[in-house]
Amino acid sequence: MAAEKHCWFIVFILHSTWFVIESESTGKQVPFLTNLKASVSCTCGNPQPRLVHIDELEEHRIPNAIFVPQALLIHRCDRSVGYCHAPVHECISVERDEEDVTFHVKNLFSASKPQWSTITLRNHTRCKCARRLVSSTGAIP
Repeated sequence: MAAEKHCWFIVFILHSTWFVIESESTGKQVPFLTNLKASVSCTCGNPQPRLVHIDELEEHRIPNAIFVPQALLIHRCDRSVGYCHAPVHECISVERDEEDVTFHVKNLFSASKPQWSTITLRNHTRCKCARRLVSSTGAIP
């Protein structure tokens, strides 16, 4: 309840105050409240689809191999997925499913037939806002 009152107080202050920002850019200017509403509307909770290239996944990299397809669609929770109201929080995965994904793998330097390969990936299924971990230097990453 106190957090809700605090949030409404901030919205009131922002609504009653006009911010003028000088910009050297000649592009479109997005007003502060429009930007704030857009950020807050992207709540953390539902993982978002991401295209991941197999050759970027270190644990599944095979030298001199081509995967077909070269990428796959998985769901992820991260800072670009959802807005967390507290500055020390970020959107993290709290539930995951493992999925076996099959690819056709061809060795670039071999005349042999392509092989079928299955790799197991974690697909995020639910996100939540949680406190960021503190690094060994004491800074929040």
